[in-house]
Amino acid sequence: HVSLACEPELGSFSQVDLSKCPKPNTCRLEPENRFSVPTVQQVILTVLSCNLDGDVYEADRARDLAKDLAQDIMRRVKALEYDRMKLVVVVSLGEKRGHSVHVASRCLWDVQRDNFATASFQNESLYATGTVFGVYYE
Repeated sequence: HVSLACEPELGSFSQVDLSKCPKPNTCRLEPENRFSVPTVQQVILTVLSCNLDGDVYEADRARDLAKDLAQDIMRRVKALEYDRMKLVVVVSLGEKRGHSVHVASRCLWDVQRDNFATASFQNESLYATGTVFGVYYE
């Protein structure tokens, strides 16, 4: 699409390529492709189990590993093309030593449009929990 735009200060017209312009706002209040909790849970579980199965916890690697896992989960969830959703991915990773761990979060939430999915993985050496928050964004 090509359109003409008037530039009064220059006294001329120029061509504007509309395909490069951002999409205009719509009056739609719901996403067309809603955040699917079971689908996202499966993505999280797949990433955690494929990357951590048989792995041994190493404190020196844990930070980078958690970051890489979060990026992989984000990439795969983005591929699901949930429109009008801001995604936040949090991965907690730790060594199993017979202690219990509780992970909690609090958010300002629109119960009709926002959602989250979480999944956990553990083996003999480590545990990991991944959470994806899908927050509606106009």
